[in-house]
Amino acid sequence: MKLSRISAINWNKIQDDKDLEVWNRLTSNFWLPEKVPLSNDIPAWQTLSAAEQQLTIRVFTGLTLLDTIQNIAGAPSLMADAITPHEEAVLS
Repeated sequence: MKLSRISAINWNKIQDDKDLEVWNRLTSNFWLPEKVPLSNDIPAWQTLSAAEQQLTIRVFTGLTLLDTIQNIAGAPSLMADAITPHEEAVLS
């Protein structure tokens, strides 16, 4: 089996400032539990009816599906046009 060489991307040496701008915007959209304490939502969740809870779950399921489709089909199809490794990282 032939292994590919993998190189780290140096974000301190950027060829195109737009790559860093897009990277920062995308990574700020990550939903991290450290930034959003879900335990604060437990009392509010418990006040919702079963129908409201089910609707909320379905909405989040749909949004997750959209992100999944975009990441599986959308972004990878743009990678072929990436000029810099930074652009490729933004799309991966």
